[in-house]
Amino acid sequence: MSDQMSSQVSTVPEKPKRAVRPVGRPSKYSEAIAISICKKIVSGKSLVYICKREGMPHLGTAYRWLDEHPDFRERYERARLDQADTLADEITMLADEEPRKIIDQNGVERIDSGWVQWHRLRIDSRKFIAAKLKPKKYGDRVDVNQEISGNVNVMALTLDAASLAPEARDALRQALLESRQQQAIDVTSVVEDQTETEESA
Repeated sequence: MSDQMSSQVSTVPEKPKRAVRPVGRPSKYSEAIAISICKKIVSGKSLVYICKREGMPHLGTAYRWLDEHPDFRERYERARLDQADTLADEITMLADEEPRKIIDQNGVERIDSGWVQWHRLRIDSRKFIAAKLKPKKYGDRVDVNQEISGNVNVMALTLDAASLAPEARDALRQALLESRQQQAIDVTSVVEDQTETEESA
């Protein structure tokens, strides 16, 4: 009898063990993760790259966090500015690297032109991003004192003065009056110069 019971008990199938599900990407805001993201930004990594790493939120989640958490947004903006300095340091490091050399089919050692092009691309992309992040420090300087020749396109701006606040309307009126007075002075000085030239001739 006991043998019968034991055989019945042993034939009861065991419940299959539930498979351990992998932990998903974090979606709830975490200050620790936000700080980690900013540290990686400062080190030169892009947000796209960071969000592909394990334990990091999806890119859309990171943008949502930036939108919903002003402290994270402020920290992130500072990190992006600091990233420009990191990229500038990387440019110097890349430029100082010893170029890779190859032996051509004639047995002559020469610098690998493919390596040079690849390095130029790496340097140029960092220069571009650094200039966009910190234009005053890393952007191209434009000389505004150069003479302009050729056709100049003038863009017109239309303002609805009624939609402006009273203080803004007063400031606009004052700026326009000062501009007109300055133009009148410039025109008068040109006319006087021409008159003096004609009289002396």
